[in-house]
Amino acid sequence: LHYPFENREQFEASFPADFIAEGLDQTRGWFYTLMVLSTAIFKKAPFKNCVVNGMILAEDGKKMSKRLKNYPDPNEVIDNYGADALRLYMISSAVVRGESLRFSEQGVKEIVRSVLLPYWNVYSFFTTYAVIDNYQPSEDLTHSKNILDRWIVSRFQTLAARIEKEMLEYRLYMVIPALLQFLEELTNWYVRRSRRRFWTNDAADKQGGYDTLYYILTEFSKVLAPYLPFITESLYQNLKTLEKDPLESIHFCDYPQAQDALQDAGLEEDMELIQLVVNLGRSLRSTHDIKVRQPLQSITVFTKKESVRGMLERHSQHVKEELNVKEVLFSSEEEALVDLEVRPNFKVLGPIFGKQMKECGAALKSLSPEEIDRLEQGSTITVLDKELSSEHIEVRRAPKGGQIIETARGVTVVFDTEVTAELRAEGLSRELVNRIQRMRKEADFQVTDRIKTELNATAELLRILEPHLEFIKEETLTTELQQLSSTPTGTLVSTLEIGDFSVEVGISVNQ
Repeated sequence: LHYPFENREQFEASFPADFIAEGLDQTRGWFYTLMVLSTAIFKKAPFKNCVVNGMILAEDGKKMSKRLKNYPDPNEVIDNYGADALRLYMISSAVVRGESLRFSEQGVKEIVRSVLLPYWNVYSFFTTYAVIDNYQPSEDLTHSKNILDRWIVSRFQTLAARIEKEMLEYRLYMVIPALLQFLEELTNWYVRRSRRRFWTNDAADKQGGYDTLYYILTEFSKVLAPYLPFITESLYQNLKTLEKDPLESIHFCDYPQAQDALQDAGLEEDMELIQLVVNLGRSLRSTHDIKVRQPLQSITVFTKKESVRGMLERHSQHVKEELNVKEVLFSSEEEALVDLEVRPNFKVLGPIFGKQMKECGAALKSLSPEEIDRLEQGSTITVLDKELSSEHIEVRRAPKGGQIIETARGVTVVFDTEVTAELRAEGLSRELVNRIQRMRKEADFQVTDRIKTELNATAELLRILEPHLEFIKEETLTTELQQLSSTPTGTLVSTLEIGDFSVEVGISVNQ
C-alpha cells in the first residue's frame, strides 16, 4: 500500500484488521510484534479479534518429526478418509481453542463414521425415494403443517441464527458442536420418525415430507459448506438438478439467514421434552439389557406440570413407537409409581448441624412428597430451625415391584418390564424382520424389490411366529413366504439366531 505516502484512505478504512489467526507460538512472535508496532505508531491494537490455534503434536504427545516419522503421511490420510474428514477433525478439536492436539488417524476415521456417513445417508435416503416417486419440489418448500416438518424447519432457523452469531464473534469452537447436534437431530429423530411417510399412500403428507427434507438438505449443506467444502459440493451438484435456476457451485450461494416467520420456539421446547422421554426410555432399556425390538406393555410418564403432561399426551404416538410399547400412561402422582427417599448431603449439612446430624437425617426421612417437591422446585423448608434447600439433600427414587425408572428434569419414566408370551412372540417377529432386512441389503436388492422368503425353523418357532406372518411379509416386502423342512434356496441363504431359536432363511427377488 506504501502507506502513509499513498492509499491513506484505503488503509484507514481497513485498519485495524477484523482478525488475525496464528499458532500459540506466535504469542511472543507475530502477535507480539504487531501489537507493539501498532501501539507505538497508532496507539491502538492492529486487529479486532485474535484467533489462536494450539499446537498439533504426534499421537505420543511429542512434536511431529520427519526424522522420527511419528505421524501419518497427510496425503495418505486424505486419500483414505478425504480432505473433509481431516478438516472437520481439526476444527472440531481443542486446537481451535488454543490447546494442543495429539493427532490421531483414528479420530479422522471416526469423523467419517459419525458425521460424513450419516450426512450422506440422509442424502441417499432422500434421493432413493425421490427418484422412485419422481419427486418435483413445490413452490413453497416449507408449507407442510406436519409437526415433524415444522419442527425441523424451526430448528434449522435456530441453527442458522446461532451460526451467524458465533461466527461474527469468531467462536468456531461453538459452531461445530451446534452443526453436529443438528445433524444428530436430523438423522436420528427427523428422518427416523418420518421414514414411513415416504412409503405412505397419503400424497399430501408425502409431498410435505419430500419438500421439507429437500429444503433442509439444500440449506443445511450451504451452512456446512465452509466446513465440509467437498462433500457439500458433491451433494449440491446433484440436488440442484431440481432447481429452476441453480448456481454453478454451492460456494456461490448466499449463506442461509434465519427466517423468523419459520421459527417456533414453543414447538422446539415441546419436541425437546418428547425426545427427553424417549431418551430416558432408551436409557432404561440399555441399562437393563432390554432390546428395543422387544415390545413392552406400557410406559408411565410422571410430571407435575399439567401443561407438559397434556403436550406429551397429545404427542404420545412418538413415544409409543420409538420405545416400542403398547400404551403410554401418564400420572401426576409420583408416590404411586416410586418410593421417595431423602438423604442428607453430609458434606454440606455436617458443618451446619454438627451433633444434631442424626436428628436432621430423621427429620428429612419424614418429609412428605409435597415438601420434597417444593425443595426440588427451588423452594426452602425449615428443619430444626435451619433453612434448607435442594443443595442440602439427595432425593432417591426407588421403583415399585416389577418396574424400572429413570428421571431427569422433573420427568420420571417408569417401564413395566413383564414380557408376556404375546410380547415375546412379537419381539421375535421384529427380530426376524430386522435380520431379513439386513439380508436384503447384503444381497444388494433394490428398496422396491418384492421378494420370496423361505424359512426352515422348528415347529415351536413357526407356531410362535404364526400370528405375525403378515407383519413379517409386509415389513420385508415378501410376496411369497414358504415354510420348509429342508435348507432353503435363493440368492442369499443365512442361518440366523433369533432369541433362543435357530432358523435358516433364504431370500430371492420374486419375479
